[in-house]
Amino acid sequence: MLSLSGISLTAGGFSLSVPELSFSPGLTVLMGRSGSGKTTLLSIAAGLRKPDSGHVTIDGRETEGITPDTGIVFQYPERQLFAETLLSDVSFALRKRGEKLVEAENKARSLLLSLGFSERAMELSPFLLSGGERRLAAIAGVLVSNPQYLLLDEPLTGLDAASSERILSIIERLREGGRTIVMATHDAERAAYADRVVMMDKGMVVKTGAPDEIPLQTQAYLLSSFIDSRCKGFGKAVREDVLAERIERLLRGRTV
Repeated sequence: MLSLSGISLTAGGFSLSVPELSFSPGLTVLMGRSGSGKTTLLSIAAGLRKPDSGHVTIDGRETEGITPDTGIVFQYPERQLFAETLLSDVSFALRKRGEKLVEAENKARSLLLSLGFSERAMELSPFLLSGGERRLAAIAGVLVSNPQYLLLDEPLTGLDAASSERILSIIERLREGGRTIVMATHDAERAAYADRVVMMDKGMVVKTGAPDEIPLQTQAYLLSSFIDSRCKGFGKAVREDVLAERIERLLRGRTV
């Protein structure tokens, strides 16, 4: 179990406060408006960012900094790609941990094959791959270390339907294998398939529970926030509270 206790952080006018939160095997979807603290929370859980106070523990052991038990995939993970070939990029983490080149590349090759990459693609520059393939390659670079806890920050952003489904199938495979997966998203539809949903707002956890426990009003505000974030600059926007009320009425009408 990955647990956060007494976490607080203040930076640049933003404050995060998480008294107690734990993640267990299965898929937890982390939801909230832009700026609610999802990315900051994931960064702390992964050991990439140190809070002002509080503790992160894995199976009862307090952690400090990055550990091999946890892997994080950022919102635009393809920006993490850097090596000359796909195989070299994905095997890098293992080589950095001291594994021999042949062993590291064999493990990376096996993983890439399971994800649908060809032997030829492994010898290409990762920057020659399609957008969806680059995203998948970056995820492979994290999975190759076999982390028990996988943290995903908006992994489907900007992807087409086929690429999204490919990544979602990998997440489902990992969930079935007993991994602990935490995925931040704005998409209420994805939350419906989760084992647990954690709602955030203004740097705080405001609700946790099963997907069917998310109140309609919360869904409405998430949708209105998403629409507003996509429509800025395109004329006068509808006030968020008005838009949320209209969406909530629509949701209620469809559930009758």
